[in-house]
Amino acid sequence: MLEQTTVIFACEGALVTARIDGPRLPLPADPHERTMGWVPRITAALASRGLPCILDGKGSVDYISATLPDGLDLLVSPPYEPYEEQPLGAWLAMTVDENGQFREMWWDSQTRGPDRAHAGSIPALLSAVDQRLDTLGVPQRPDPRPILNEEGVWACLFRAGFLRIDEPPGRFYRLPLGMADSHEQQCAVTRAVDALQFEGFEVQCPNELLTGDPRARHKTGPQLYGLDHLASYVTDHARHTRDVVHVLDEVAAPLDGLLDRAVAALHASAEWWRDLGGPDADRFAFRLGLMGDEIERRTQEVLSLRGALADQYASKPPRASSPGPAEHGSQRPQAARTVSPSAGSTAAGNPSGGPAVPPNRSSPKAPGR
Repeated sequence: MLEQTTVIFACEGALVTARIDGPRLPLPADPHERTMGWVPRITAALASRGLPCILDGKGSVDYISATLPDGLDLLVSPPYEPYEEQPLGAWLAMTVDENGQFREMWWDSQTRGPDRAHAGSIPALLSAVDQRLDTLGVPQRPDPRPILNEEGVWACLFRAGFLRIDEPPGRFYRLPLGMADSHEQQCAVTRAVDALQFEGFEVQCPNELLTGDPRARHKTGPQLYGLDHLASYVTDHARHTRDVVHVLDEVAAPLDGLLDRAVAALHASAEWWRDLGGPDADRFAFRLGLMGDEIERRTQEVLSLRGALADQYASKPPRASSPGPAEHGSQRPQAARTVSPSAGSTAAGNPSGGPAVPPNRSSPKAPGR
């Protein structure tokens, strides 16, 4: 039976934290920085079935190597032939013996390969590899729901204003450093607890971190204004960092943010186009997939910047106004305020006999009065 995921809230000094206690799949080692995005997906899939991987290179081509139970090695890599002669997204998966001699091809989406119709589809490649691993008696991949549970926790905490701290074991969350007001902390924790319990997670939270204030459950400003008006909300109504953070929440929220939805839509469209076939279908589908991968990477950057802004937790200073005539120090405005020489003889007492001019009560007093 799947172990229950529990979220534990605590107050550690001035910091309010949330930690996950529950199962998780082993995380793969950090991929080589100079490799493309296919590497971590493949290494994670193999590692989750108990096959540790190493990343190596043969000439200009990087490849993944994993030792199989029968003593052979599984190699997964792009084709070794000139890149321009291969379809976009072509891959090879083969077994070799201890001397590096070829034994069996598991996947070949090169130009003349049997799997060329699925070039660029990593899920199809992994599915084919999984079928072969099953025949070798490799243990099945553990139930993936713990990972989904963990992502579900992150989605609930994110919407409540928490930040994820990427440090071992990677299951630690906290409220912004600048959020020192205890009532605001209580409102954030209350929102998080409500969302987690609604999704079915177990929660452990001290009563002093919760509030009965109904405002804790109110919608944020961007939610009230709607997704069509996020930019105008920032321009016209954002007065605090939390206002802009709420806008970034709508943009980069895990699972249901605008960017996450865009990534899912691009990948789904790429797969659909690839299945449709036709001239350049594989090439165009591959380009859509690359765009989705790029947006996914940029989403992580937005999340990082959202955290930096949330930690400031400060009001925006009022916009500096243009200096008025009485505040300007240049010679020209000072001369404009000086009584002209011709008017000097008609100063106090009006000796010229002209009509006295009543003071303009709407105008500012002259300097010095």
